[in-house]
Amino acid sequence: MSARSRSWGVLSLVIVVVMAAENTAYAQWSNAMLLNDPSEAGSDCKTTRIAASKYGGFHAVYSGPAQRFRYRRYNGTLLPVVTVFTGMNFNGWVTEALNGDVHVAFENWAGGAPEVGWARSTNGGASFTPVTNISTSGGCAKHPHIVPFGTGNSSDVLMSYYRSGTTGGCNKTLYYARFNGTSWSADSYMGSVSQSEYDCFGMARSPLDGSVYRSFDSGPTTMKMRRYTGSWSAEIPLLEGSWAVRQHMAINASGQVMLLWDSNEHIWSMLYTPGVGPSAPVDLGQGGYSGSCDVCAIPGTNKFYMVLGKTMNHVIGRRWINGTWLNEEHISVGLPFEFTVFPVVTADTTGAIYCAWEFWGSGKAQQYFSTLSVPQIVVTPLSISRSVVIGLSPPNDTFLITNGGPGTLNYSISDNAAWLSTSPSSGSANFTQDNIVTVIYDTGGLAVGTHNASITITAAGAGNSPRTIPVTVTVRPVPEDFDGDSDVDLTDFSLFQLCFNGPNRAHALPGQCSGPDVDDDGDVDLSDFGLFQACFNGPNRPPSSTCPG
Repeated sequence: MSARSRSWGVLSLVIVVVMAAENTAYAQWSNAMLLNDPSEAGSDCKTTRIAASKYGGFHAVYSGPAQRFRYRRYNGTLLPVVTVFTGMNFNGWVTEALNGDVHVAFENWAGGAPEVGWARSTNGGASFTPVTNISTSGGCAKHPHIVPFGTGNSSDVLMSYYRSGTTGGCNKTLYYARFNGTSWSADSYMGSVSQSEYDCFGMARSPLDGSVYRSFDSGPTTMKMRRYTGSWSAEIPLLEGSWAVRQHMAINASGQVMLLWDSNEHIWSMLYTPGVGPSAPVDLGQGGYSGSCDVCAIPGTNKFYMVLGKTMNHVIGRRWINGTWLNEEHISVGLPFEFTVFPVVTADTTGAIYCAWEFWGSGKAQQYFSTLSVPQIVVTPLSISRSVVIGLSPPNDTFLITNGGPGTLNYSISDNAAWLSTSPSSGSANFTQDNIVTVIYDTGGLAVGTHNASITITAAGAGNSPRTIPVTVTVRPVPEDFDGDSDVDLTDFSLFQLCFNGPNRAHALPGQCSGPDVDDDGDVDLSDFGLFQACFNGPNRPPSSTCPG
């Protein structure tokens, strides 16, 4: 036994992180703004795609009326619309190479059957080269994706598309081509097949090493991806047993790949860590219109941001911080709840986040966008709960203060209980860092029972209402009284059973089993059961006199 378990003052801890209500927002997005040209208000504008610029803001493309493929730049102000191409077009994509050149790709149907049309701007989007076709599919090129490749100020980009069909060269295969700053290579077979054009949406560059990942469904219930470093890696298995349609992909500063997809009208996520493999899928809830989601990485961090067209009538966002998707933030601010689909998201190097989407409130598809471009406070966890043996103070807890927007966030911290304090009590944060705040307890004089307090974080800036962390400390007489109700009964045994996993094995409920691990040796086994059994005495009765505590 450890020294802790031999002492009468055995300390047993149960920490529970409780997320706040579903609709609690962390940040205030700007009011929605029209992205397409106002002159197009009486016509359909479809399928926006956006990409962040290293100079701040974003590039956008969409299909406008009169078969015009349109480009627009936002750098704090919307610049005039540029028509890149006139002719039947669908499913555009835009990216910025690391040298600042803007590349656009789309399905060019002007010849009656689709090939990948491409154009480039070397002046920040003010004008583009004439459109040329860079695929030779024979008229079955669908959903071209284009992303930067390399490091530093590389001018290279990588394009990949799907050959739709079942005959000849149109046989459900994935093709790619690479631009070297001057010209395109011939499009070549990537070596993989996909079930359909809707099963191969994910493609992104890793900021860690400049490589590119591409996801696809090689079978009806199998999701995989491949990595391009100058040639394509072997297929990397990701998911078996469900149909992962319309994948979306982003890669953080550590090279971790976040994937979102649509399955059975729910949106799912998975984190792939190189050298480790994929995490278990996470169900993010009802997805609304099929594929109505997107994800981006926050540059310079390991964080992600996802957007979702929820219930097909508004757009919400969620942050990924410290391995968890946080609560919803309302994005389509100022618009009524009308048919709203196809949100896309990107973040620039300042930490500003941008979201665009398709809105049908007027009866015609229009493209709107919103920005999150001021410092924003994000706090995790949202609640702290502790259990402590009478006469002892628990060890410190911590929480994180994160700046969810660009610039510097200044904040102060206060509490409302004499037995509670924090260190530091004030600070500042930029968007790349998480500030660790220590919660300090002095509960030695507290009586048996539950004690409630709160910590309040106040930050300067628009949209930053104070954040409050409820803190609950339950004081109990012995460590085996896991629920702190002054007896050791079947309720406590229920938690013990859930945590029991045998010697030298991790707790069955990570983060919830420090109490049942009575001897503090990292597992819950028969040794712990012996200590628990010695204290068991039933409900509403003091613990047995044989109890070690």
